[in-house]
Amino acid sequence: MVDVVAGQTITGIDFRAWASREVTGTVLYPDLQPAPDAYVRVSGHFVSPSHTDKDGHFELSIPPSQFPVEFMVEVVDRKLIGRAVVSDPDEDVRLVLQPQAVITGAIASADGEGIANVQIKCRYVPVHPEDGLFSLVELNAATTDDSGRFELALLPAGVELKLQILGDAGPYVSQTQWPDEVVLQAGEARDIGTAVVDMKGRTIRGLVMDAERVLQPDCLVLDVSSGAETRTDELGRFELTGIPYKQRATLARRPYEAHLLAMHPELPLFAGDFGIDPDWGFEPNMVLEALGKVQGRLLDAQGKPVGKEEIGLQALGIGRPKPESYPGPYQRGARVWDTTETDAQGRWSFDGMISGLKYVVNAYRSGGGRPVFWQEITPEPRQTIDMGDIDKNEPQ
Repeated sequence: MVDVVAGQTITGIDFRAWASREVTGTVLYPDLQPAPDAYVRVSGHFVSPSHTDKDGHFELSIPPSQFPVEFMVEVVDRKLIGRAVVSDPDEDVRLVLQPQAVITGAIASADGEGIANVQIKCRYVPVHPEDGLFSLVELNAATTDDSGRFELALLPAGVELKLQILGDAGPYVSQTQWPDEVVLQAGEARDIGTAVVDMKGRTIRGLVMDAERVLQPDCLVLDVSSGAETRTDELGRFELTGIPYKQRATLARRPYEAHLLAMHPELPLFAGDFGIDPDWGFEPNMVLEALGKVQGRLLDAQGKPVGKEEIGLQALGIGRPKPESYPGPYQRGARVWDTTETDAQGRWSFDGMISGLKYVVNAYRSGGGRPVFWQEITPEPRQTIDMGDIDKNEPQ
């Protein structure tokens, strides 16, 4: 990051180009004979793969900044695989292939029927014995057959393999015999059992009421993350079904947390309750309130207004959901995440803050980097929170 000062020329911003290093090595079969035409790639880096020559030799061009690197070598027709970590670019790599490891398993419905055409991905996070963490290494994927069975082949030995069910089925795994990690020996084939997918999901029940605690019928209730929605009955009760069991696209079995919004059928009244684990059995009482507002002004070190600076508003605990994940409340003015720009006077404001949620207002230096300011706020119905003048150059 470089701060440019008006009327001054910033100097001394010099770049040094580094030439790539040529890493050479030899790949051998388990009987120590050369392995020609083996596929050689570098895990987690943008380095073009290579193939060994007739004598099992290979050469790869790797920038010095990427060391240490991990090589993965495969001979698919012989079902052989090998890996090696290289810290010294001058090292002559000698890699002996090993028989593949294999994982088998099944995916079934809650009724015990196998589920076909579900994709399973296998990968691992290798750690160098002396220095740091590598990028995630992608391995082979597999798809379940008509009986719900799958086979993941050509897997390396001695690393913690992690499995992930892709697509819509992944978040709805209700039971599983699968371990969190699988470490295999060379040539080992292991069956990890069955993962049960229940697409009906879980249920959250609760009540929606107004500020006087009068129960409200026909209110929309939705989960921002999964898209599940329902309406309250004549007694203000709701039963929201289809809630997933785990977070989407996570390797670890992290429990799913629902983020609920409720909206009055006619009036501009909303409620929010984020971070609900359906397994708690907690029944939220969602109180509908009018939306709140926040505003402020951004100044520079000389106390002058800063215009065209992006300001962000974000409800804590959910990330940045798109408007289409809560279209009804969004069209009626409610905001879970939003951005704006300061005007010529440095002023900015946000409408649409939902009572029951905690927000953060933030701004970053142009191009990213550390925040100009970061402030948590809790909105009040029909109230405007005035954050006053904020000095862009002072830590907040």
